[in-house]
Amino acid sequence: MTTARPDTNALIDDYSDPLFRFFRSHGISYAEAQDLAHDVLVVYYEKDPTEIANHKAFVWGIARNKLLQARTRPRTYEEYRSSLGPEALTSLSELVDRDLRVKALLMQLEEEDERTIFQLRCEGLTIDEIHKITGKSESTIKRRLADTRDKIAKLERDVPKPLDAEDIADHYRKM
Repeated sequence: MTTARPDTNALIDDYSDPLFRFFRSHGISYAEAQDLAHDVLVVYYEKDPTEIANHKAFVWGIARNKLLQARTRPRTYEEYRSSLGPEALTSLSELVDRDLRVKALLMQLEEEDERTIFQLRCEGLTIDEIHKITGKSESTIKRRLADTRDKIAKLERDVPKPLDAEDIADHYRKM
């Protein structure tokens, strides 16, 4: 049995806040939660109301699908960083300190080849893309990346606030 679609104002009143809270409770950023709640209502209104048996279940089904899409879509570094909140942002002096330490650490890597492969990976290239650029086999690239991560770990072991491979990748995303 189909029921009539509620009018626009009633729908917004009934679902906007619950949908927003639903997305926020699942770790979605404030702005993206607002966008997703809006998208759910748009999808709902694009559907023919005679094909919907249970309007409430249909709306929440759309919301679950939107949540799955939001969790699985690739994010840019800026989107990820903004979703962390202001407490996760580091101070300017910490960023400068890390930048200098990353540059010094990369200079300590002995082979130009391993430095290049690591930097390409930090810039977000896949193993296959690095293979096409450098001409090295995929197994060589994987071995070089593992060796480089091990060297970074050894070089940073004695430093009071050590860097790791993720810090270096983070450094390259900001350049």
